[in-house]
Amino acid sequence: MARISLKTILKRGKELGRLRVVYDQVGGPTYAGDLARAILEILPAVAKTGTPDIYHYANERSHQLV
Repeated sequence: MARISLKTILKRGKELGRLRVVYDQVGGPTYAGDLARAILEILPAVAKTGTPDIYHYANERSHQLV
């Protein structure tokens, strides 16, 4: 995902005379403390089986990326 600064947006608006903005992208940053807690919950299962696996964790809330 590209990060665009307000300065860049204003510059492009002046150059082009108009802007087209994608507004249907959503995301939700994951708080590091929540991720650490999830890892600590997963570790006993990994230690018990001895088999590593792939896990996905993300916080529940999302927000509009504009």
